[in-house]
Amino acid sequence: LPINVVLPGLGLFFAVLCLPLAMLVSRALGARGWVASLLAPFLMACDANWAVGSTIGLESSQFAAGVFGAILLVVHAKGRWRLLAGIFCGLLGGVRPEGYVLGALLVAHDLWQSRKAPTLGAKVDLAAAALFAVGALLWWRYHTYGSVIANTFIAKSRRDVWPQIQRNYDFYAKEGVYFIVVIVVFVVGVGALWKNALARVCGAMALAIVLIAFRVHEWMPGARLLLPSLGLTMCLFAGMVGSLPLREALWHLLPMGAFSVLMLFGDMNREVYLYDRANTVQPANGAELAALHLRKYAPKGATLATRDAGVLSFFVGTDVRLAELHERALTQKHPNGEHVKIYDFTPKNPEMVVLTNTGKDDEEPGFAPEAELWSNLSVPYEYLGRVSQHPKRFYDVYVRRDLKIPPLPEK
Repeated sequence: LPINVVLPGLGLFFAVLCLPLAMLVSRALGARGWVASLLAPFLMACDANWAVGSTIGLESSQFAAGVFGAILLVVHAKGRWRLLAGIFCGLLGGVRPEGYVLGALLVAHDLWQSRKAPTLGAKVDLAAAALFAVGALLWWRYHTYGSVIANTFIAKSRRDVWPQIQRNYDFYAKEGVYFIVVIVVFVVGVGALWKNALARVCGAMALAIVLIAFRVHEWMPGARLLLPSLGLTMCLFAGMVGSLPLREALWHLLPMGAFSVLMLFGDMNREVYLYDRANTVQPANGAELAALHLRKYAPKGATLATRDAGVLSFFVGTDVRLAELHERALTQKHPNGEHVKIYDFTPKNPEMVVLTNTGKDDEEPGFAPEAELWSNLSVPYEYLGRVSQHPKRFYDVYVRRDLKIPPLPEK
């Protein structure tokens, strides 16, 4: 499948699906009437973070749709449908690691709401289904990867807590006005609906997403990890506005209307689009074209060794083996969560080696596992050229000289 068409398309599908789901969540939080119900999806649709975060081929909008769907199932499911709601909550962790936390909050909410149910089964059926789903997911993860914790989470959260939080703050301070408004909206919405148990759990979920996201570096790009939190914040605000008399509601709707105009036409989201333009992989980029060149000439069963060139690894095709030179290699098991040793699965002299550089003028490999392999090669290699994926990723392509693969075309 053409990955750069299918995955952004799926992301857009889930982003559009989030709009009616957000409307239904707003109604569950107390929004009365169409104007209040449409407030949250309207604000989300005006937001560049949703536009960018949903269409880059990653899982952000899928996760947001899952969060909204889980809330609605927990609120509305009756009888045997409660088992489906529990399974749905348990499987949120299969999309993103923080899904376990959000699912647990929803299950705790349901246990509290069901405490007066007439039978024990009616009290704990949803929680039991969620535990079953989590257990099955962790069993599969352990037997597939050797660890119950996602490699991606370990790889992205290895730095000390405070420096990482400071780094994320410095990056997102560029959108200062936007996030100040979001924080105010969150505080106002949660405060006004505090007596509503669902509003409290939605507020806790939105806050948990932010706290977990700030523990991770390189979200790439925009506020993509915050999409469920941003959506829940808008739903809380809509629930508050929808529960007010018309005259009071207007005092809240007018400034938010002005804010949505700023989001659409002002400079508030300029940084989001600039970051997207600089970091999102475009169709027919250098890495893809280089991979298609190697695919044409590489012998079947040859090994491509690289740490970071994911686009190149994908487009080189399934007839080429991948030796992923990464401590948290997704293609390898990690018994007890340990780092991998690259020579356990990498030939000493692989047919093709791609070295990663983060700067246009860098000459040495940018990451330790690649440097280790490069320093231990014992046969001659031919340099085919350097390709650019985006302004922060450059790949130097080498092949064993005995393969006689021609240099990369100028384009």
